Amino acid sequence: MRINKFLSNSLNVSRRFADKLIETEEIFLNGKRAVRGDDVSLDDEVVYKGKKLKLKNEKKIYLALNKPQGFITTMSDENGRKCVKDLVSDCKTRVYPIGRLDRNSEGLLLFTNDGDFANLMMHPSSHIPKTYRVTVKGKVTEKILDQLEKGIIIDDRKTLPAITFLNSYKKGISVVDITIFEGRNRQVRKMMKYFDFEVLTLERIKYGTIELKDIPRGKYIKLTKQQINELIDMASDGAK
Repeated sequence: MRINKFLSNSLNVSRRFADKLIETEEIFLNGKRAVRGDDVSLDDEVVYKGKKLKLKNEKKIYLALNKPQGFITTMSDENGRKCVKDLVSDCKTRVYPIGRLDRNSEGLLLFTNDGDFANLMMHPSSHIPKTYRVTVKGKVTEKILDQLEKGIIIDDRKTLPAITFLNSYKKGISVVDITIFEGRNRQVRKMMKYFDFEVLTLERIKYGTIELKDIPRGKYIKLTKQQINELIDMASDGAK
């Protein structure tokens, strides 16, 4: 495995922080200063501050959180803002979010300590469907829904075809479900901005086969083996 993954496991830190440790030149691999990209096997000796490190046999954890508005998707913040870490603080194993939801968005956010699973979920080729319920000012017409389903240009690149459903239109407010198959930054907000809509609320209500409806706001559930395998199969099929 890569040395940053080894350090992440043995020291219980993020891979990004592990990379920073390597850059300090305090990590030694078989008596030599380690560099990013080094591979580590069970026969190798990794030393940090004079202490030989060992892999931990951590149980893999997979969570689905109902993130409220006002929390940023990070495990720490130097400005003291509320972080999603606070919502999973009672989990005995250190976990990390898969992807992100911006501060003003809410809904399904997955967490894990399984780096391979996280990478599979976030890989551009996976095309795992994610459904968002977006409330906007103005009337979302059939013509607009049709354009979204065919794909539009945002950030100089056409979006993949989406699946849309108009839930309601009342007193100048539209509520639309949009299913996308890619994970571009703030994609749904940008899709709405393309048509000059002001987004009032944005909630991720489904991630693959995982649905939000059974999770109280601010709480999380542990995913079952079946749910995990369904996500893996879905990501693998999308990569074919």
